[in-house]
Amino acid sequence: MRPLLILSQVYGQIRQDDKALATIERAIRVAETNKPQMSIGDWAHLLNQQGLILLALKQLARAEQVLKRAKDLRFDTSGIDNKDYAVSLNNLALGYLHWGQTMKAEPLLREAIAIGELLGRPSDPDLATWRDNLAAVYGQRGQYAEAAKLRERALEIYEQTIGLAHPDT
Repeated sequence: MRPLLILSQVYGQIRQDDKALATIERAIRVAETNKPQMSIGDWAHLLNQQGLILLALKQLARAEQVLKRAKDLRFDTSGIDNKDYAVSLNNLALGYLHWGQTMKAEPLLREAIAIGELLGRPSDPDLATWRDNLAAVYGQRGQYAEAAKLRERALEIYEQTIGLAHPDT
């Protein structure tokens, strides 16, 4: 199953989203035959990947359903003080951001940021990404000063951790 997950990620990176979806759905079918051996965290990881692919394909309603399920599984297994749960919050928020539903995206991103800060990782690149995504929420609302503050902090984190030459900076 893991090779299928990795292959779906590769297809996603090269923007072959239809192949990525077919591959992750194949991985899910394989996992379903091995349910007793699968951890809940592994299920959440598969669903999270499927949800991100569905977002890329603009299958928004289905993506929301899958990403909510992944978030709930991660909460059930790890609780709130867990980076994987924060990642799931961010991914669901991305869907809402794509749909222009900033009122739904904002609290999810604020919670992800709070978890990242609580875990004592102020220089985590994921935390920078979550701040950047929250800045996009504010930007969509025309709250540019607030967006600029968040983007500046995200840039500081990126500069400290991955450098300005990295494609995400």
